[in-house]
Amino acid sequence: MQLGIPHRASRSSRPRLRAPLDQQAIGLLVVACILFVVPVLFGRSPYFMQLGVTTCLFAALAESLNLITGMTGPVSFAHAAFYAIGAYASALLALRLGLGFWGGFIGALVLTAALGLLLGLPTLRLGGSYLAIATIGLQVIVQGVLLQWVGLTNGPTGITNIMKPTLFGWSIEQGVPYYLFVAAWLCLILLLLHRITRSRLGYELLAIREDERAALAIGVPVSRLRVAMFTLAAALAGGTGSLYAHYIGSIDPYVFDLTLSATVLVTVLLGGRGSIIGVLVSAALLTLLPEYLQVLSNYRIVLYGAGMLLLTLFFPKGLAGLSPSRWLLRPATPPPLPEGGGGRTDA
Repeated sequence: MQLGIPHRASRSSRPRLRAPLDQQAIGLLVVACILFVVPVLFGRSPYFMQLGVTTCLFAALAESLNLITGMTGPVSFAHAAFYAIGAYASALLALRLGLGFWGGFIGALVLTAALGLLLGLPTLRLGGSYLAIATIGLQVIVQGVLLQWVGLTNGPTGITNIMKPTLFGWSIEQGVPYYLFVAAWLCLILLLLHRITRSRLGYELLAIREDERAALAIGVPVSRLRVAMFTLAAALAGGTGSLYAHYIGSIDPYVFDLTLSATVLVTVLLGGRGSIIGVLVSAALLTLLPEYLQVLSNYRIVLYGAGMLLLTLFFPKGLAGLSPSRWLLRPATPPPLPEGGGGRTDA
């Protein structure tokens, strides 16, 4: 026996840590299957395909905001602004510079990420209601620029005749092809959020959201991570805006107003902050319910508002708080670390 030298356990004698069942991954796999089964069931109906594209776009926008409000805590009313910037940037790059869809799409990602970084650095230093007011100001400024800068954006008229995307020489037209294209983009965002929540970064974001001071005390770079998530969320919103512009074919500033930002924020809160699938379900409900309540046109808005009010009052944690046994809707949390903080198992 050698004194002073710690005993190193052999690999065979070390306890093996069983990876817990990744319930969130199973839920996302179910969601992906549902998304790609929809065209099989409703592919012959242009109405249902249009509704499917709209739902996927809105869900992608809500999930991108989930990176900010759901995972790190700040409330942002400027998400429609990044959505608008992505839509206009993609349309202008594709039409005026002749870069096509992919040039416009990549340009929208880069531009909105850069603006998210530049705007996130000063605004995220604010907190609480001050940050909310700052993002409202940003939203109003962006919509004002889109309305007043006629030489660039055509003002209230907007931009028309926006081309459809192409992939390997094939034009992605409306209907099933565009639905599959947008569903793939949504699945990519869901996969990204899942990977973030299942990583060490997920622990740090969760700590920031729950207690910023405690997170600072244990060495989490709060400001840097918040700015990084704000930048990433802005880029994803910009990419979603690009897909919207090339789908609808024409855009104008009135679509990207403060009401849209507030609706996206409500979607995240109703789904449950940090709950990837909860926000997805909330986005689907807020998109589909108004359509199916049109038969009650005289009472549609009242029923819609009453439902949202009841959910807010009785389920403050959103759909994720309906029942603790419904694991699919629980807010995403990283898997448990091994004993000793996840470090080496060597003694």
